[in-house]
Amino acid sequence: MGIADDMKRLTEDIIVSHDARAKAEADRLEDFKPMMDNIRASIKDIKDHIRRRLEEFHSAHAEMSEQQKKDLARGETARMEKFKGMMGDIRNEVEKLLGECSSEMAKAKAAWQVMAGSLAKSRKGGVTPVSEAGEEVAAVAGAVEEKGKKKRRNRNS
Repeated sequence: MGIADDMKRLTEDIIVSHDARAKAEADRLEDFKPMMDNIRASIKDIKDHIRRRLEEFHSAHAEMSEQQKKDLARGETARMEKFKGMMGDIRNEVEKLLGECSSEMAKAKAAWQVMAGSLAKSRKGGVTPVSEAGEEVAAVAGAVEEKGKKKRRNRNS
């Protein structure tokens, strides 16, 4: 009965091999359980650390945000003060320019009135008027006539 003995040995070998694998698996699981417990503890520690860091970041962000708001408010106050000062300077400069312009316009008006009066007199009386500066002012017809003579002389030359 060689085949029956071979089958019996083969069965015993399979059982021994199975028992050895089962014991090895039990040992592996026994070693694996503390390792998994360590991993779980590490994961818990990492989660706690991340939660604390996020709380710190949130707190720091809130503080920075509040500080930035204060800085911007202070900066806006300073900017508004500078703007008001600049606008005051611009107003003063504009008032100065308007005053100068008004003065120049008054002088021009006076000069035009004198000139208009002189022209009116010369039209009525044929008199050559004298300006305020003391210079002789030629009548329009005379000035045009003299200018025409100068052009003819230049052409003939």
